Amino acid sequence: MVMQKPKGMQMPVPGQNPMDMMGAGMGDLMKDMMSEDMAMIQIPEDRSVMSKFPRNDPNLDVSKWVTIWPNNIDSTKSIAKGRKVPISEAVCPPPEVGLEATGLNYFTGPSTNDIMEALNELSFRFAVEPYKMYPRDASSHWTNPGRLKVEIFSERSGACINPEVDSRNDLFKVVAREVNKLESRKVRLEVDRRKAVKKEEERMTKAEEEAKNATALAAKGAPKSKEAGGGKKKKGKKGRG
Repeated sequence: MVMQKPKGMQMPVPGQNPMDMMGAGMGDLMKDMMSEDMAMIQIPEDRSVMSKFPRNDPNLDVSKWVTIWPNNIDSTKSIAKGRKVPISEAVCPPPEVGLEATGLNYFTGPSTNDIMEALNELSFRFAVEPYKMYPRDASSHWTNPGRLKVEIFSERSGACINPEVDSRNDLFKVVAREVNKLESRKVRLEVDRRKAVKKEEERMTKAEEEAKNATALAAKGAPKSKEAGGGKKKKGKKGRG
């Protein structure tokens, strides 16, 4: 099995489920790319690095496969920023996460990793380009980079690989539906929500401490002005003597 391997990605072994390898390799890669310190991301000069699942054939032509960006199925993105399906059919945070996440700063959109898992569940062949950046939404370059190429028609027979998908729009809707069902995504969102809550609590605690310190400093400055006034009175009494 031959793979064009991004730096840091684990090579699969014969008989290994590609999703197991993805979890150990591509999953870690995408987590690194979505870390808080985005300045630490090492983007290679060649952004065309590609990994193919499940058959890693270096001669496989994916140029005619359908391209899917996370923005295409993200309910929080506008049509101008790439959403291709109605909001009602796009990927949304679970309701319990969405309600509690109000005002918190963390990523709730569909990740490239989510889409990879959904495509695997749907038995599609696909290729991942983790360093590609969606040109119509600059913010996604840092929060959610990467795109996927998906084979929806068999290269041998020309038949639909999945009976529900015979067009690009069908693919977007089916993948969005599958991503919404992923338990791994729900777990990730809950973990990220808790981290965001903790971070917000720490921020508020720090702000309260700074406010208390500022009040304490202001209070210490008040007695000094009184002492200065008292000194002037004493000088006046000495003058009378």
